[in-house]
Amino acid sequence: MKLNIDFNLIDITNEDLNTHYRQVEDAIDELWSDSKEEYGWVKRPMSIGDNELEDLIMTALAAQDTCGIFVVIGEKSEIIGAKAIIEAIGTKRGAEPEVEFVDESISSVDLRKLLEKMRHYEVNACVISRDGERRETIASYSVLREYMENRYGKEVAPRRIMIVSDNMNGKLATMAGESGSGVFNFFSSEIGSYSIISTFSLFLMAVAGVDIKRFVSGCEVMATDSLWDINGGDLAIARKILSDKGFAASLVSFRQKNFEPLCQWMQSILSTGSKGNFMPTFLVDETSCAATNIENLNSIKDKALNITLSARSVEENISLAENLGIGLESMTVNELKDICVFEEREVLGRLSNNFVDLEIDMADAFSLGQLTYYVMMIGAISSILGTESQ
Repeated sequence: MKLNIDFNLIDITNEDLNTHYRQVEDAIDELWSDSKEEYGWVKRPMSIGDNELEDLIMTALAAQDTCGIFVVIGEKSEIIGAKAIIEAIGTKRGAEPEVEFVDESISSVDLRKLLEKMRHYEVNACVISRDGERRETIASYSVLREYMENRYGKEVAPRRIMIVSDNMNGKLATMAGESGSGVFNFFSSEIGSYSIISTFSLFLMAVAGVDIKRFVSGCEVMATDSLWDINGGDLAIARKILSDKGFAASLVSFRQKNFEPLCQWMQSILSTGSKGNFMPTFLVDETSCAATNIENLNSIKDKALNITLSARSVEENISLAENLGIGLESMTVNELKDICVFEEREVLGRLSNNFVDLEIDMADAFSLGQLTYYVMMIGAISSILGTESQ
């Protein structure tokens, strides 16, 4: 196992956990039962064949060969998963392009920055919209299409833009068809943030150089591991018990800056579920040394569950200059970060005495695959158990 889960700092007894194990077993049985279309992601890691993955990899390689930047436009809920994995892994493996994400938070400033950046690279793009009617996505697509046509011409530009939509009669598909771009339906029963293991999410990861075979393998190992027979649902039970005790929210903390999108994805999974239950989840940056920011959450003092995500293997260390005169002599950047994390944890400790630490061995595709499946199961089980905001 590449995922370590520490429950030692949580105010829940084994007896508390034992009283809910039967409910967790029933929830898992429901998720694996194929009783609802939205549970399609549960068996997805086991159903993805080698041929499908090879096709995705070959398609991604073709996209890589003709661009230095790959632009992804789409609703945040549909693209946040792929973005989370790509940025968590961080380091590029070879000549793969940089992947730029544009969500529905449309901004002239952001679009101008993107267009300026695109001027320096060959560009391919993918526009994703399930219903094909989201006006922000269509607006961003129109800006992108105009730029591409002006740069590459109306004959070549459409071949550099692929459209992914579930609605072949929608506005987006119609516009794309008129211009000559290909329209594909990669959607299936994985919806929203649970689409992180869907075909189009895996394709985007592959474009960025992520080893999607290892990622899917990590998901499959977690799905079939005996951990679920012992304590796989403990975090879901903890959220249920603390919610029943009047806890107001979950905090998701990260100790590596490149984990911020991953924690945003976790936030979306843990905040909502298939039954519409809601437990507010806030992000906390433990790398910022801005402990006072956490104190703004005093309204949930002693009523929060803190879930911290970290990776054991860290980036290459850098030594700080000597004689800075600010108490940092002979210190490295990672040592300073450890101090920041300790200070943040002290402040968090004044807000909550309930901590769960999730640690992966390293930010690689296999470990992140295990983490991904674990978080989705916890979110789904929590929803079925009926976790509700107090």
